[in-house]
Amino acid sequence: MNVKEHFACKFAKTEFRTISSFDGKDSDYHRLTLYSDGHVAAFLSRNLSLVWPPSRRYSLQGNKWIFSFSGGDIGSGKFDSVLYSLVDPKMNAATIFWVFVGSGLGGVVRFLISWFFKQNLPATFPWGTLIINILACAFAGWVVSKNFQTSFQEVPLTVILLIGFCGGFSTFSTFGLETWQLISKGNMIAAMVYILSSVVLGVLAFALAVRPN
Repeated sequence: MNVKEHFACKFAKTEFRTISSFDGKDSDYHRLTLYSDGHVAAFLSRNLSLVWPPSRRYSLQGNKWIFSFSGGDIGSGKFDSVLYSLVDPKMNAATIFWVFVGSGLGGVVRFLISWFFKQNLPATFPWGTLIINILACAFAGWVVSKNFQTSFQEVPLTVILLIGFCGGFSTFSTFGLETWQLISKGNMIAAMVYILSSVVLGVLAFALAVRPN
């Protein structure tokens, strides 16, 4: 795996599985999340506990990484595999067009699936919406794990599928992705606050909006 070529694809953030070394000795496998601008997003142990705080700078040497702090190296390691990548989309006409196309397709698929379940399942529970949300999260996870290199008019396929299609299909997929990002960084409290506040405040906002004057 050529890490420099991977970052040349303008991924905003990438999570790797690495074999880390400290004091010249190989350590355990870790989950290392790097921003393409040279900063560390998260460095976690196998059980997702925080090893080093974020915002440290890193440098790449072939298939190895090195943390730099206060002028000295505090650790290094070898990249083992890519777990997921998120793309930093450019704001231009091509990106807007392909996100528009993707979200339109996602909206149509959502309508068809919702219509099917309304016709074939009892109306006592919103089965269609529940299944759509689960499918959207599963699809978003699959897209993230594939690290697609394909692009259309220099717009990465990942942007079209994640922001466009999944956004039109169900914004719950973004909710699932962002919650997982918080959990993968070890921010369990922030993840729980995000989950509870999204559900409670979302329902409250709807209730206040439909309340009679």
